[in-house]
Amino acid sequence: MDNTRTYNTWHQFVRAADNINDLNPNRRHSRDKSKPIWSGTDSFEETIHLASRGWPEGLKKVRNNIQIIERFISPRQPRKELAYGVRGPGILDLERYQQGRPDSWLGWEEHHTQEGMSTKIVPIVFNLSASGGVNASVLFNRGAAVCALIDTLEHHNIRVELTLAEKARYPDPQRKSSSDYTWKVLMKHSEDVLDMDRIAFALCNASVLRRLMFSLAEQHVENLFEGYGSPLSHKEPGAINIDAASLYIRNESDMVPWLVTQLAGYGIEVQD
Repeated sequence: MDNTRTYNTWHQFVRAADNINDLNPNRRHSRDKSKPIWSGTDSFEETIHLASRGWPEGLKKVRNNIQIIERFISPRQPRKELAYGVRGPGILDLERYQQGRPDSWLGWEEHHTQEGMSTKIVPIVFNLSASGGVNASVLFNRGAAVCALIDTLEHHNIRVELTLAEKARYPDPQRKSSSDYTWKVLMKHSEDVLDMDRIAFALCNASVLRRLMFSLAEQHVENLFEGYGSPLSHKEPGAINIDAASLYIRNESDMVPWLVTQLAGYGIEVQD
């Protein structure tokens, strides 16, 4: 039995996670009022708010954590494009508003140009899984390193394709067996303009795992037992696969050597 579910967009994933069913009525820890030091947010509602509207404070913190890479990222000229957003100023699209879509305002936004982008595409699979003993700050630093990798590759005109993955093995005491479940989110297609605000939230905020992904487990894993499974890694051929609970990245001193090694493989040299 294939227990893999794929969400083709971030919004599709968030909408699916924001549901509740009767499969595990006594196991809804995704909605617990827990401390951000573990869950990333104070509540499920806060997670949905950030997932839908962005996390500028988190992106600022990511950029503060990875200041060291600014010396080899060259600036790009911005351009203005019409785009849908969650707030004005702009023109309210009544059809989208009546459909209940949060991004119903059409207005001009600045985007960095991607002219001259390479035909090379770098797929990255980021496994969100981590054991319960790992706090949110470790997950943040791990995600920040991958944000730096993505940002740097795209600044050097190399396209990135980003997939989030959550894979875990769940025991079923009633059947005396276990099953593997995988959730995949196609976070960024190669042709998409880089949206670091959203990517920073997806990779760095523990609530994506411990609220949104937990919510999917509550909806789809029968006889959900204690805990939310044992972390596993989903891997795809030819991709940079960031394994589950890759806790070798804890602070900037760990991040820099990892970044330098990854970037060197694409001909990007970091100079002191």
